[in-house]
Amino acid sequence: MPNIATIEVKAFVPSRDFALSKRFYNDLGFAIAWSHDHVAEVRHGEARFLLQNFYNAEHAANFMIHLFVADLDAWWDHVQR
Repeated sequence: MPNIATIEVKAFVPSRDFALSKRFYNDLGFAIAWSHDHVAEVRHGEARFLLQNFYNAEHAANFMIHLFVADLDAWWDHVQR
């Protein structure tokens, strides 16, 4: 039987201002694992996504990402700081 296990799926998150978006996620406590001119891997713990240096207004207006955290109140306090 072939091994068809999924290792991971990463969403490509749009950004209008790539440098500003990387700083935003970094300020929230995410790390930029690696970055090139057009894409960066952003991670927090084991959670990761790909931030892209690409912006399309229609796509960005309909894009959603779900961040599931252990303690929402602690995350909200962290964001507000």
